[in-house]
Amino acid sequence: MRRLHRAAFLLAAVLLAAGGAGAFAAGNATYYYSVSLGSFSSESFMPAEYSDLSASIESAKGEPMNIAFSMHYLLPVNPLSFEASYAGLGLDLTLFYLQKHPLSWLSPRKTALAPMASLTAFAPVTDLRDLRYTLAFSPFRLYAGYGYFSLGTFSFVFDAGFLPAGWGVKLFEFSYLVF
Repeated sequence: MRRLHRAAFLLAAVLLAAGGAGAFAAGNATYYYSVSLGSFSSESFMPAEYSDLSASIESAKGEPMNIAFSMHYLLPVNPLSFEASYAGLGLDLTLFYLQKHPLSWLSPRKTALAPMASLTAFAPVTDLRDLRYTLAFSPFRLYAGYGYFSLGTFSFVFDAGFLPAGWGVKLFEFSYLVF
């Protein structure tokens, strides 16, 4: 059963990657880095507050169903523990960009609502074979031309067999476009 869950995860990743390959090949890719703060209610992660430092490449900024690939470094910051940190690889999907939205009052700049769904595989840096997964949704994610800002990202945590193992929340995330 565990192999079946991993195979399904890999198949979904390959299908999404194949869909975004054309945009990457056409040279429309953009790069950005992100910083966030959150925590998990799961035995799959050490009880702590985490800072997630990530770098991403997205296929076509501003386009609906925009695919991005991300690398993560999840660092427990309270209590601080480099030994208990995690490395991760993720697949992100921006669902759409909505120019007129109810959250426009949050920023003095023109923004677009750009909700995102993410699937990320994490492993402790001390044992990269010990996988756990998060399936996250960012409904309150804004695009401001130079980056993304998210509030209240909720995630489901799954163990190595892709069975439910808890939940998590990111209080905020700031992403800045490099080019």
